[in-house]
Amino acid sequence: MKYNVTVRASLLLSPDVCIVPAQILEVSLDCYLCNRRHRTVVMRKGERSYCTPTHHSHSAQILHSEISVRNERTDIIYRFNYDFKCFWDLKYKTVASDQLSWGRISFTVTCPQCGEIHDQSTQQNLVRPFQYFCDCGHLLYLDDQEMPVFDEVAQHHSGLYQPRRDK
Repeated sequence: MKYNVTVRASLLLSPDVCIVPAQILEVSLDCYLCNRRHRTVVMRKGERSYCTPTHHSHSAQILHSEISVRNERTDIIYRFNYDFKCFWDLKYKTVASDQLSWGRISFTVTCPQCGEIHDQSTQQNLVRPFQYFCDCGHLLYLDDQEMPVFDEVAQHHSGLYQPRRDK
């Protein structure tokens, strides 16, 4: 079964800071190819995705990324899809789940004061609130909300998209 997902992170940027999605997304998925739960799958736009730590190919792929500004917050949004098949994880003695639990969203920010470009990311298990400063001392952004947030768009069945029902 193919899932289409939107994941977003929301930051408070300082005025005139430029932010761009970095075209890399990491999420924790239950991998039916290696039959293990909670594998970090690395996706890069236009490249083969892979499951860690084995580095075998994975079906997940980035479909789209964008920046959206609403109120005072700036959202970094990725849309991606992945295949899921249920399996039994022999090591942990649990059944696989299609629920997403962890992600890391990468982006670049440019300091308006000195022009320096910084490769950054945010993920669920960070200590917040977190302020990120440029080497020149200029505050670039505040990361103050638990994120990223996953919103499933739909499951893909035989060419038809159907809304997901809670289990």
